[in-house]
Amino acid sequence: MTEMVLTDFFDRAVHIYGDKRAIIDQNDNVYTYKDVNDRVNRLSHGLHSFGAQKGDRVVYLAPNTLEMYEGFYGVFQLGAVMVSLNTRLKSEDYLYILNHSESRVLFVDHELYPLVEPIIPKLEQVQTIVVHGAERSSGAYYSYDDWLANQSKESFQRAEVSENDVCSLLYTSGTTGKPKGVMLTHRNNYLHALSSMHHLRVNDEDTLIHILPMFHVNGWGSPFYYTANGMTESAPLTLASYMSSEDRDQTGNAYYAAKAKQGYEMIGTRVRVFNEHGQDVPADGETVGELVVRGHGVMKGYWKNDEETKNTIRDGWLHTGDMATIDERNRVQIVDRKKDIIISGGENISSLEVEDVFYRHPAVKEAAIVAKPDEKWGETPHAILVLREGHEATEEDMIGFVREHLAHFKCPRHVTFLDELPKTASGKIQKVYLREMV
Repeated sequence: MTEMVLTDFFDRAVHIYGDKRAIIDQNDNVYTYKDVNDRVNRLSHGLHSFGAQKGDRVVYLAPNTLEMYEGFYGVFQLGAVMVSLNTRLKSEDYLYILNHSESRVLFVDHELYPLVEPIIPKLEQVQTIVVHGAERSSGAYYSYDDWLANQSKESFQRAEVSENDVCSLLYTSGTTGKPKGVMLTHRNNYLHALSSMHHLRVNDEDTLIHILPMFHVNGWGSPFYYTANGMTESAPLTLASYMSSEDRDQTGNAYYAAKAKQGYEMIGTRVRVFNEHGQDVPADGETVGELVVRGHGVMKGYWKNDEETKNTIRDGWLHTGDMATIDERNRVQIVDRKKDIIISGGENISSLEVEDVFYRHPAVKEAAIVAKPDEKWGETPHAILVLREGHEATEEDMIGFVREHLAHFKCPRHVTFLDELPKTASGKIQKVYLREMV
């Protein structure tokens, strides 16, 4: 039986579409699939020279670039695990993830290296740093281009890989505490790619303007199903030149509504809505329960967190924490979230994390963060504060303070000051009223 491993997609593209353009990079340089294959082999040989081997974690902190794309297959050839990081985090976030994942090698874009440099002395496992776009190597890192050019482009002897081996760690945004590493297997991503091919109807005549970030769950999978079909992938900066070309009449768009909260499951996925006793709610489109999911895309578990894995995946069903209804046609509508999570531009933001920062300010007595509807981002955090007696602070003061401690996308854009917050008899803040207010 043939194992479903992701390198199969790349092999197919090289074999069938070898001389076809595969990548148009951010500088409008064009690479065929054969060109990329040479670079991927060089990357695998280079990683092997660092001592990287099957099961090791290799971190990438980069935007959508050629270097990021080839990283997937260069890492997978070793049987290693790709850890792709959100480019919008703070240095402290990277420090935690790098140490928690026990990663040995870090690849980072030169524009993002300043975020990594301050934490290098605190890294516990990282032995090697390679910087994309660096003009030359230094004592702290290798220049990617120089390093890659010195590696062999001969076919790399791949590790024996099972479809159930973990191929990636995707870290959550830490909405309920520290970020958790979501383990996905080759099988997870392989079958997700096949399903996506069907739903998106992609073919080898298409060109993908790669706007969704490859590090994110929204963009994760694109390097697999587009490659398998021999498509051309392009950096977003090439969009303007492409639109001015003779092929502009063949350009299309795909819109994913941030506010869409209903629909059907994808092929290979089953959804149900459970009540608090683990039983199906009536399929009446009105009774609310927790949305649970099972299928090929469900994670293997959380990295080094068996307890949370058992809490999340029970009897084969992943408990999403989303509250939803389901109707007789199996159409699901999400109506709320179990926990106070704000989803802004596809990023999950913990209200508790933002509130904790406000409580560090000496003028803040009470703080509550709720989601404010936003036409562009879907939702943004909105702060409602009660100040201590005798203290004064402006909206600008408060937002500036939080921006010193959190990634900017997590920071409220507006602040409302109240004399007191609405509470239940037990003293719990009633956020339902605050949401209505904003």
